[in-house]
Amino acid sequence: MDAAATLLVLVDRGGGAQAALQKASALARYLGAVIELFSCDTEHAGAVRRCDADASSRRIIEECFDDSERYLEALSGSVAARDLDIRHCVACAASVAEGLAARVEALTPLLVIRGIVEGGERGSRLLLRPELVQLVKQVTAPILLTRGSPWAPSPRIVVANDFNAPDGVTQSQMLELTHRLRRECHEWFSEPELDDATDPSALCERVGRRQADILVLAAPEASQHASTRVSQFEALLSSITCDALIVPRSPVDSSIVARFSFAFRSNPSHRQP
Repeated sequence: MDAAATLLVLVDRGGGAQAALQKASALARYLGAVIELFSCDTEHAGAVRRCDADASSRRIIEECFDDSERYLEALSGSVAARDLDIRHCVACAASVAEGLAARVEALTPLLVIRGIVEGGERGSRLLLRPELVQLVKQVTAPILLTRGSPWAPSPRIVVANDFNAPDGVTQSQMLELTHRLRRECHEWFSEPELDDATDPSALCERVGRRQADILVLAAPEASQHASTRVSQFEALLSSITCDALIVPRSPVDSSIVARFSFAFRSNPSHRQP
């Protein structure tokens, strides 16, 4: 790689942050990548709109940033990652999806990584929170949702080539990302397998039979709401017991970035190897 790739770990205090950082650490060692821990506060979004003219609002934002930074410091210290370049970015926005969209536009990460459970068991099903589903529909970079289960020594990847009816460009991007990860991780990953199943139950059964560690699939269209296609997407995510790597549809709709107020503070030299 000409420059170090970035893995953006989306930190949710509700759980899953350590699982996401552990997967990011494993990938970063193979890729030579930088890890950025990103925390987005949504409780003080009103202060962002007032901070240019209101000193008290600016203090609220700074206190919010300080609190988030302390949490990221504690998270960084919880893993054995002294050999890695781990950086921090704390933000405040109206929603996590909006804050993440702005940070992705600025950083252009190779992957966003989000933990959805801590130490997830392979046999368990998930009850997806609506805000997570919305985040997945809006994210403008590939996002790895990890359950926290350890990968096999040579992780197995299945590409759902036809599920959710991706267009040809999105299918190509799914394959290109998968092959790039395998190539730049020095063939740590097994050769990816393609699957043409379009039914979530059938795809879930095939993924389980193959003992896949990662299922690669296309995101639903952002304009879809209660359609059958979105319902099938949510059914699949809640049923599979491996990690999911979700690739945005092409072209990516980044118009969300221009519709909100966003404040952030980054620490690019948090920990150097």
